[in-house]
Amino acid sequence: MKTFEEITAGVYLISAGRANSYLLVGDDLTLVDTGLPGEEDSVIAGIEKIGRQPNELNHILTTHAHMDHMGSLAALKKVSGAQVIASSKEVDYVVPVEKPK
Repeated sequence: MKTFEEITAGVYLISAGRANSYLLVGDDLTLVDTGLPGEEDSVIAGIEKIGRQPNELNHILTTHAHMDHMGSLAALKKVSGAQVIASSKEVDYVVPVEKPK
């Protein structure tokens, strides 16, 4: 993880290099975007750095279906069991993640 910083109360920037994700921390944890494929370890490390566990990730919000925004979606869904939230335009990209073969 190259960057993990609280940018405002309860909002953390996670950057593994070329892509940014945002962790929203309250009673629940919400992740906005997941970064490129293979960047899930940075997200998990960030969650653990604040004393929480990946299975506490309740929601993953994808802003759009570009690889730098949802490349680690499947891996983070698998480790957390979080509900994936996306626009109806992204459903063809999200459904395979939500219902693995």
